[in-house]
Formats: sequence, structure tokens, C-alpha cells
Amino acid sequence: MDLIVPSLKLVADGLTSLAASDYPADKYEEFQAIAEGLVQAKATGFLYEVAVERSKARDTYNHVTRVLVAGGLTPSGKQWLKEDAEYEEKRAARAVAKAAKQSVEKQPIEKQPEILQLKPAFMGVGIDLKALWRRYFTKRGGNA
Repeated sequence: MDLIVPSLKLVADGLTSLAASDYPADKYEEFQAIAEGLVQAKATGFLYEVAVERSKARDTYNHVTRVLVAGGLTPSGKQWLKEDAEYEEKRAARAVAKAAKQSVEKQPIEKQPEILQLKPAFMGVGIDLKALWRRYFTKRGGNA
């Protein structure tokens, strides 16, 4: 079904005929994909009428050489495009939300400053009593 959506978008934009000669040689595979998407869209009921001319040459046997689209999109084809556009909008919104969430999660959590500090000092040498207390009890297994 991934070939159908780009092909339907071209028809919705007014495409009525498509020929391999309109595409440069390096875009031949892109033309074939669009043409097969149009054939699939017709088989699915998204287009009213699609006429396909295929190659009889040995090198490109059964490749599409020309496609004619008549009647445009059926109501189900229009609905399909509308639902695809809504899906893409939701997917883009989810991607933006996910990126925002990841950027918030990556920010480091700031440690709150301690209100009370116990650091007595004598002749320039000090000791942090709270840090000593925490270290002593974490080494002893946290028994208070």
C-alpha cells in the first residue's frame, strides 16, 4: 500500500496522464513505482479508471510505458487520502512530543542545596559532620 498514497496525491493534484518518456533515465524506477501505485489504486477502488500501456520490448517487457487516468479519485480514494494526511499529522505530533520528552529527560536533576551545614573548622582545617555521618552509616549498611 506504500505505492498508493504518492500516486493518489498526484491524481488529486490533477494528474491525468503519465509517460515513461516524460521522466529522465535516472528516474525510470520512480516512474515505474508511481505507475504500479496507480494500477494498485484502481484495483483497490480508489480511482475510477486507469488505462495502462505496457512495453513489449525484450529488455523492458511488461514495464509500464504510459498511464492514463480518467475520472479521478473515487469517494473511498478521497477518504483514504484524508485519513493518511490525518495519520501523518498525528505521527509528526507524536514525534515532536517524543523529542520534547527526551530533551526534558536528558536535563540533569539539580540537587537542592542543604539548608543546614555543620562544618566546624580549626586553624583552616574543617570537617563536614553531615557528610561524615552519611558515610559512616552507608558503610555500615544503613542501620540507624
